[in-house]
Amino acid sequence: MKFTDNLNLDEIFHCALSASEQGDHAQAIILLKECIQKEERAVYYYMLAAEHAEIGLYQYAIEEMKIALEKDPNLWIAKFQLSLLYLTISEIEEAATVWLELKESNATDYLKLFAEGLLLLQEENISLGIEKLELGIEANNENKPLNGDIENIIRTVTENNIREEQQNLKEESEFLLESKVNKDSAINKIFISKYQQDNNEN
Repeated sequence: MKFTDNLNLDEIFHCALSASEQGDHAQAIILLKECIQKEERAVYYYMLAAEHAEIGLYQYAIEEMKIALEKDPNLWIAKFQLSLLYLTISEIEEAATVWLELKESNATDYLKLFAEGLLLLQEENISLGIEKLELGIEANNENKPLNGDIENIIRTVTENNIREEQQNLKEESEFLLESKVNKDSAINKIFISKYQQDNNEN
């Protein structure tokens, strides 16, 4: 006999949430699957996708997010998390498609700002993209953990941008130095040629 045999559906779901909060992903997954067996709700699939994402099973998570959205197309947070899952496995075009859909949807303002910001980053409009993401963080008072994810994206993009600028400066400096060396070499050849000519004349 399982301990859940005496629990109703809502009780099982809250036990799953409790297990998730304690980092017991295996137990959370078992309980969420039990919820789905009893009734296929969008929120159960959404939470199951989140658990699979936590343990690195991203393809499982993507399929479950899709099912959640089939059952509730207005579960905008699931749609945004789907885009982040695509981003995690480097399927950028799929992620961008979701961002565009979110940007033009009736989603909450902060999700639309996040989607717009990520689209701009994908288009390499870094400064404006970061500005939109920061506006989204300011507007998001209901999902603080998501703000942390966006801040990590901003940090990563900023660090990569700085590294790229440093690399570009390095390459430019190396090019100028190489040009100077080549120029000096040419000048040296002229001096050597002149020196040899003077010796021959003497």
